[in-house]
Amino acid sequence: MTADIVALAVTAVVCIILPLMILGIVWMKNPMERKGIRITFFLGVMIYLVMQWGVKEHGLQYLFTHVGLSEFVEKHYIPYILLVAIAGAVLTMIPVIGIVVFLFKNQMSFAKSSMMALGYGMAESVGLVGYRCIYTIITFFKDDDVTMNTSTGELFLSGYERFLIMVIYIAIIVAFVYFLEQRMPIRGFLVTVFCFSCIHFFPGFFLAFTTKEYIEVFDRSVALALSYIVLSMGAICSAAVLNALKYSLKDERIDSKQAVADYEKRQAEKKQKKKTKKNLE
Repeated sequence: MTADIVALAVTAVVCIILPLMILGIVWMKNPMERKGIRITFFLGVMIYLVMQWGVKEHGLQYLFTHVGLSEFVEKHYIPYILLVAIAGAVLTMIPVIGIVVFLFKNQMSFAKSSMMALGYGMAESVGLVGYRCIYTIITFFKDDDVTMNTSTGELFLSGYERFLIMVIYIAIIVAFVYFLEQRMPIRGFLVTVFCFSCIHFFPGFFLAFTTKEYIEVFDRSVALALSYIVLSMGAICSAAVLNALKYSLKDERIDSKQAVADYEKRQAEKKQKKKTKKNLE
């Protein structure tokens, strides 16, 4: 019981506290971009909420109710999860294009684009895992007889999974912003949609072969291991991409030490003037 609570708490921290800590660190280290960082983070959250509530829930519910999608899923489950993965990727990237091109006029920095992705990843993590962890912890304290359907190891791994996916999201969206900045929208759209789709397709693909409909090719533990191997490799590649793009999207006007020092000096002078004016009054 104690181990389960610890696992749930760790996963909740990864889903909620860790992204907020990263947001705070980036906000502190980029004083000239603080407004843009806040805006892009909340825009990332809104992209997920629109996707989840407007498209996934209501859109899929309409298809299941009126188009007979349930019959298609029963007969063609793997094509279904592939279709959902591609549709989700496309519908996620479209608002990103609007934000980068029209709202920020192709002037997105590494910090702003990564925080937009972090907002999206945090919203998804909280919606899928985080709030359930907190609710389950509260339930544990109210009723000691509550039993878990998931093993302690899987609870810990779910937090690890959310961390990996957030890293991958940041790399995908930052890479997409880079393609847009370089006037390569079609190439960037295709590459990022492909990567985004793979991340959502392969875990479901592996788990599909643990069911009787697919002759139970391997156990659930094997499917989870394969999923985490794919996600871990994706996160490693994402870290390499981010390491490269942090220089490609760097703007010396706001990112250099001299620019930050000049900005802080101007801010200090403004505060001093306001303080002097207030004392004179």
